[in-house]
Amino acid sequence: MEIHDLSDVFRESEFRVFKQIVADGGVVRGFAVKGGNEYSRSRLDAIVDQAKALGFTGLIWVRPGDPPLSSVKALSDAVLRPALDRAGATAADLLLMAAGPADQTSKLLGALRLQIAQKENLLNPEQYEFLWVTDFPLLEYSAEDGRWYSMHHPFTSPHDEDWDKLESQPGEVRAKAYDLVLNGSEIGGGSVRIHSAELQARIFARLASCAATWTRSRIHTSSSADAFLECEGVTLSSRHICVLSIQRALVGQWHCRLKRRRHHPPCPRAPLDP
Repeated sequence: MEIHDLSDVFRESEFRVFKQIVADGGVVRGFAVKGGNEYSRSRLDAIVDQAKALGFTGLIWVRPGDPPLSSVKALSDAVLRPALDRAGATAADLLLMAAGPADQTSKLLGALRLQIAQKENLLNPEQYEFLWVTDFPLLEYSAEDGRWYSMHHPFTSPHDEDWDKLESQPGEVRAKAYDLVLNGSEIGGGSVRIHSAELQARIFARLASCAATWTRSRIHTSSSADAFLECEGVTLSSRHICVLSIQRALVGQWHCRLKRRRHHPPCPRAPLDP
């Protein structure tokens, strides 16, 4: 059940709510539930209640048909059919849509999709699906703090072609970072480190980091920009892999208790405070 971006369908639509959200920089996204057209009205109401419990301000369902039937009467056939087509919904499916800020909307739809998949027994415990996630945003903005934060860490390198956006469009800068996902759970990740003193200074300036942070970061480097070494790697979580492999949370609990009892780092002589 892939989540699709339906923003273009509603950008110039007569449905003012979605049209205004898209105009303000938000998105409209949705996914098709296979076989969902046969759901009863009580089942649809239960899904809407699930969505509200997750934090949705509004969830819209659409039944394919001639004409399509929607939970919002203001949605016309002129936008419903393109939305169904964009989401790849067949006559037997059900389209679920939501609108709002891109990151929040995707997270909520992802959580709802997982709950539906679990209830409908769509998840095969014997099947292992691996996925590399790339092109993460380098920075994320906190409206509460009024500043930008690193999505990964402040030493993550941005894509070369995005350097010019650091000051003007920081939210569009992509990071050279990557995660390895197994069956929807992260089991590893890594990044390419910044190897330019000038670029590192620009990152700290964008993050409004204190001068002390920049000073500490240079203790392990030369004052020359050429001394910054480009390095990259990936770290795998054996704990997560074990839990997912045998599907028993007991492994994770045993692992945590073992660490608390022994009271020493798992890698002897490793620097704890570089």
